[in-house]
Amino acid sequence: MADKELEQGLEELESVKQTFKSNINAKGVSTSNIEFRDYPSLLNQMEKVLPKQIVTISPTTSEQSVMADVGYKLEQVKVNAVTSDIDSNIQSKNIKQGISILGVQGSLVQSSGSPKFGELVEGKIQTIEEADLSEVAIIRDGVFEGLTTLKSVAIPSNVTTIGDSAFSGCIGITELSFAEGVQTIGDSAFSGINTITLTIPASVTEIGASAFANSSLTEITMAGTIPPTIGENALPDSVTAIYVIYGAYDDYVSSWIAYADKIVRLPAIPSTITVTVNNYLGELVSGASVTITGNGQTYTGTTNDNGVFTQGDLQPATYTISVADLDGFKTPDTQDVVVEEDTQNSVTITYLEMPAFVVDPVFANNSPAVISQVSALISSNNMTSAEVEATYGWKVGDTTSYTHSDGEPIQIRITDFNHDDKSDGTGKAGINLEMTHCLRTLYAINSNTNILSFSDSDMNKTHLPNIKTLIPQEWQDVMVKVNKKCAIYGNQSSVNTISTDLFLISETEMFGTTQATGFRPLAEGSQYAYWVGKSATDRDKKDTDGVIRRTWFRTMLSSNSKQYLTGLQGNTSAYYMNYTAGVSYAFCV
Repeated sequence: MADKELEQGLEELESVKQTFKSNINAKGVSTSNIEFRDYPSLLNQMEKVLPKQIVTISPTTSEQSVMADVGYKLEQVKVNAVTSDIDSNIQSKNIKQGISILGVQGSLVQSSGSPKFGELVEGKIQTIEEADLSEVAIIRDGVFEGLTTLKSVAIPSNVTTIGDSAFSGCIGITELSFAEGVQTIGDSAFSGINTITLTIPASVTEIGASAFANSSLTEITMAGTIPPTIGENALPDSVTAIYVIYGAYDDYVSSWIAYADKIVRLPAIPSTITVTVNNYLGELVSGASVTITGNGQTYTGTTNDNGVFTQGDLQPATYTISVADLDGFKTPDTQDVVVEEDTQNSVTITYLEMPAFVVDPVFANNSPAVISQVSALISSNNMTSAEVEATYGWKVGDTTSYTHSDGEPIQIRITDFNHDDKSDGTGKAGINLEMTHCLRTLYAINSNTNILSFSDSDMNKTHLPNIKTLIPQEWQDVMVKVNKKCAIYGNQSSVNTISTDLFLISETEMFGTTQATGFRPLAEGSQYAYWVGKSATDRDKKDTDGVIRRTWFRTMLSSNSKQYLTGLQGNTSAYYMNYTAGVSYAFCV
């Protein structure tokens, strides 16, 4: 810029400063609180403009009222009023086109007789599009009323009150937002604006009459759970939906009667139910099957190693929680849980002590679990066969049936009570069971003939464990391990003892003694009650197809390490161990 023009500009600026100071002094305000900034760096720019911001007014007490008689061609005015009201008596004839209000600290008001911002700029200024309210606590009545050039208004958290008609008639506003913190929206505060959607924060407690009347609002979201008081005709007819938090729906409908038909319940924030399962002994139960029903849905799962199952994504409703039967315990009653929105719900379900249970006197009509429970009582009370029959109606020779997983039908019978020693040393196994027939598949005791005891055989180590997997799980679950004696080839002074839950009976357990002549092993156990006094015909074993089969004992012929005894036509005979014969297994519960 030419030196002469710059010099003239600076002289004009100095004149503005002096005129401003005079006006301020006339008001009784010390000029020591007024700072003028010339921004010298701008003097080097080759533009014929005055500094963009030249005055900052900072009154120090709430009693002072400052008249800003700003002079010549200022582009931007920043007014910082800490607590005072500002009398904005700005002569519009001296405001350069393009002015913008950068910010106002404190309470932005209009003193009596002073023009409003809308009146100042109407027809002269067309560039005030945003209102910076970052330092405003209270927006007084009518401050921006009629300011049609405003397009975007963001009410920050520092604003608590929006006065009556504060933005009334600001038809250019298409973007309006409220931060949490605003409490009161005055009468006609935003009447006539052109915002379409709006979220009103939970902090708002009062919405004045006609607050949004004649606006373009169609959808409003209420963030609070407590409905604000609302004045008459606060919302325009254009509103089609007022979205409210799920749990607040009923309160809004009853409080905002005039708008009840437009209130829409928002989807609830999902909740969770955590189920902990234990038993009456205080032990956590893993693998328990849990079912949760409610709100038209059913959820299932199993507890983890800590006895816990958690189900999320639940809508508010009453849910019924149940657990499946657990062997040895009484299944607890179902529990109902009322689930609210966005909540964490915890439930503990306890399996109860099994009460006196109902036993069917017909052995075959009882489940494996009941048979196991009765067996435990038979064992703990050291009951005789006569006592068992008198108490439960069961007797030696009673049968029941199940089917192997490969489809083969199996029948088993009671052969004795309190006969075999349990491997854990807790006494006798209450009930002994044995197949009434033999399997249709034939097996060898061992693939070769060089073992010296049944304990080392393929039958003991491989075949019987594999056969066990075919038995229904509910029967496998109630089997108990017992000690079984096994002869050793060439040894007449001792026998092996194995711990097993599925076994072959010995020669002695059927006949009560050794039957064949010649060098025989020591007795491998004692005779089962069922086999006492039975005839040769009774001792025959048929397979599931009705064919009489040679059937293995676990007894080795002591005079020949290559042979084991088999039952055939009611008697015993030697048979090479690598030959195949029938298997009729036994077990205890």
